[in-house]
Amino acid sequence: MERFPDKDGDLEPPPHRTTILRGWTQKLTEYINIPTALMKELQEGLVRVEEVLATLEELANTEGLERIKTAEEEYQKGDYITLHNSDDIRKKL
Repeated sequence: MERFPDKDGDLEPPPHRTTILRGWTQKLTEYINIPTALMKELQEGLVRVEEVLATLEELANTEGLERIKTAEEEYQKGDYITLHNSDDIRKKL
């Protein structure tokens, strides 16, 4: 790691690193830079994990399994409607 002299002449890591050494103690900086693309990828990954967990929770619930079974039966019979926007929903309610 590249080191730079501080005001006392001691070699320190540059301030943009996640840690800065001062004597024998270690301090964490308050901020780090994270590329936007990485943040977006992490967020999308968390959304996928949340969806999987919600699905597992639904499958572990007896009432959830009944809702899924009923929905599949209604779909097979064609007993459903398709709404394309909020106006369609208001009309049906």
